[in-house]
Amino acid sequence: MGVRLIAPDRPGIGLSDFQPGCTLRDWTADVEHLADSLGLERFPILGWSSGGVYVWACAFWLRGRVIRAASCAGMAPLDRPGAAARLGLIADRLLFPLSRRAPVLAELLLWVAKHRSAESLKRELLRDVGSAADQSIVAAIPAEVLAAPLMEALRPGVRGVVQDYRVTGGPWGFDVAGVETPVELWHGLEDRLAPVQQAVELARSAPCANLRELAGCGHFLLHTQLDAVLRNLTGAA
Repeated sequence: MGVRLIAPDRPGIGLSDFQPGCTLRDWTADVEHLADSLGLERFPILGWSSGGVYVWACAFWLRGRVIRAASCAGMAPLDRPGAAARLGLIADRLLFPLSRRAPVLAELLLWVAKHRSAESLKRELLRDVGSAADQSIVAAIPAEVLAAPLMEALRPGVRGVVQDYRVTGGPWGFDVAGVETPVELWHGLEDRLAPVQQAVELARSAPCANLRELAGCGHFLLHTQLDAVLRNLTGAA
């Protein structure tokens, strides 16, 4: 499609150094520095699941440089009491609150996950996804391939992922109503991990947002919709 897709690891995840006390604002500074280094003056951005939180942050703080944004199966702010309980993944319902209140316990849970077999992680995900749309996609992926992103995220240890839960699950530090960059919200109606109400809340709060509710899709919608998302982001739609 002629798309140059750049996917940097967030602090303490994969090959990126841990950055104590980092915030969403710090991430946008990293993105800006990376864009400067690559000679990218203006660019679109894409985030999936909790990565959608970082999309909103870049759309807000990098206005003028981010020309379009897409949040796929993303989350609304979770810093209200009980907000994380609406998520479908049991690990998320535990790790979002623990990362802020008891980070040592969150680190322990992730350490245990890091040493589980790929087959057991796949069985747990198949149980949690709930919808037929996601179950068919997850079932077709080999267990080792499905577990690989988690293992890569935990490559340097667990504290980076715990901090990522703290950052994405805490106050964003800005109001989405102040975002001016066009943001496309792609969300499957069969998503049980981040129910579509998350995107509905964001669309109601942000005049810049356009909600695309996708029938027959769940949380893993990018497995079937990636081409459409990229065409929209690059203006080829």
